Amino acid sequence: MAFPLISPFERLGMSGESSNNVETKFWKGFFVPLYIGVYEYMKYNISINFISKVLLVISTLFIIFAPLLNILRINVLKGTIVLFGRYYFINEFYVLWLFLLFILFAFIFVSIVFGRVYCGFVCPQTILSQIFEGLFGFIKKRAGGLSKPAIYAAVLIFMTVLSLFIGFNLIAYFIPPSLVAKHAFLEQNYLTPYIWVIAGFIAFLIIFDMMLLRHKYCIYACPYGFIQFLFNDSRTLRILYRPANNSMCKDCTDCTDSCFMKIDPRKKALQVQCVNCGYCIDSCKERFDSKNKKGKNLFYSFGLDEDKKNKVKNRPFFYKAAIALFLLLASFLIFFFKFSNYHYLNQSIFNINQNYFTRNPKMFGNKYKLIVENGSNETKRLKIKVLSSKLKLHFLTKSKFKIEPHSSLTLYPVLYILKNETKENFKKGPYPLIFQIINSKNTIISEKNTVFFITKIFNNKK
Repeated sequence: MAFPLISPFERLGMSGESSNNVETKFWKGFFVPLYIGVYEYMKYNISINFISKVLLVISTLFIIFAPLLNILRINVLKGTIVLFGRYYFINEFYVLWLFLLFILFAFIFVSIVFGRVYCGFVCPQTILSQIFEGLFGFIKKRAGGLSKPAIYAAVLIFMTVLSLFIGFNLIAYFIPPSLVAKHAFLEQNYLTPYIWVIAGFIAFLIIFDMMLLRHKYCIYACPYGFIQFLFNDSRTLRILYRPANNSMCKDCTDCTDSCFMKIDPRKKALQVQCVNCGYCIDSCKERFDSKNKKGKNLFYSFGLDEDKKNKVKNRPFFYKAAIALFLLLASFLIFFFKFSNYHYLNQSIFNINQNYFTRNPKMFGNKYKLIVENGSNETKRLKIKVLSSKLKLHFLTKSKFKIEPHSSLTLYPVLYILKNETKENFKKGPYPLIFQIINSKNTIISEKNTVFFITKIFNNKK
C-alpha cells in the first residue's frame, strides 16, 4: 500500500466542514480529480521512474517528429509556418503567436500548481542527461578490460553522432526537413555550409553541456527554473517527508543518491531545485520493500500538512491558479477559433497605379498588385473575377492563373473602362469593387474589397 488510508480530500485539506466555500469547490472541480488519479495509481505501486521514462520517450519522439510530420515548423526560406499540418503565410503569423501564448500560460499554470514537473518529466535537458548517463553506464559495464580513455572515446563518438542528429533535427524546424537531408548529404548548394556549421555548433554546445554541466545547468542557469521560482507557492506540488517508520531512514541515503539534482528531500524547507521527478519516492519505497515493510516516508503533496488547514494562507495560491487557468482556457479558445477558421487560400490586393492609360482618351485603367497564397497540398487553377455595381470593367491582363502548393504568387492585373461603354458621367474619386478568386467549379474561394480610382472627369458626351 503506497498511501495510508486517508482520503484525497483530507490530504488536500478539504474536509467536509467547508464544502460550500467557493475556493473548496474550485479545488474539488479542477484539482481533486487529478489528485485522485495519482492517489489511485500509487495504490498499485506503479513506479514513478517508469512513468517518467515513458513521458521522456514520448517527449523525445515528439521533438524529433514534430517538424517531420508538419506538426510545428517554420520555413524561413518562404516565410511560412506549418502548424498541425496547416500552412500559414507571413501575414498570418499571429496564429503562431496565439499558439505560443497558449503554451506560455500552460507553463505558468503547471508551474503554479505542479512546480517543476516539466523539468523532471519532459525537459530535453533531462532527456539528454539520462541518455548520456545511461550510455556511459552501459559502456562501462560491458567494456571489460577497456581503459578509461577508450570508454570516454566511445561515449564521445556516440554523443557526437547523436548531437549532430539533434542539430539537423533542430534545423528542420526552420528549413524543410527534405531540404536539410538533401543539401546536407546528397546535393550541395548555398545551404550546405550553413546547415553543417549550425549543426556542428549545436553539437558542440550539447557535448559541452553533457560533459561539464548536465544538471548543474538545471540548478544554476535554467531560465525556466528561475521563472518557476517566481510562481512557487506554499501549496505547489512538492515532495513531502512524512515518516511512516523513522528507523528506515537511519543510515540510509537512497533518496539523496537517486536524486540527480543532489538534494535531500527529507528537509522540510521548500527546495526550489527539486523537479518533482519522484525518483526519491521510488527509492524510498524500494527500501521499505527490501526490508519487508509496508509504506514509505516520502510522498507527493500539495504543500505541507499544516499549510493545508490554513485557509488564509491558501488564498493567494487559489487566486493565482484560478487566474492562470482562466488565461490558459481563454488563450486556447482564441487559438482554436482562429485555427478552425482556416482558409487554404488567401489574397491581398493593392491599387498601385491609378492613371494607367493617361494617353488614351477612350480608356482609363488601374493597375493592382495581387498576392495569392496557397496553403493546400495541391496545385490550384484559379480565375480572378471582379464585381462592380457602377463600372463595366475589363481585364487587360490574363485573369486565369495557376499556383503551386505551399507557395505564394504575385500578379499584376490591370482593369480598365471604355468611354463608349459608360452610361453616365463619372466624377473623380474611388469606386468600390470586389476582387474574387474562383475555382473551376465557379466556387468563390476568396474575395477582397478594393476600389477603382478615376482621377479625371470621365464624360461620355465628349
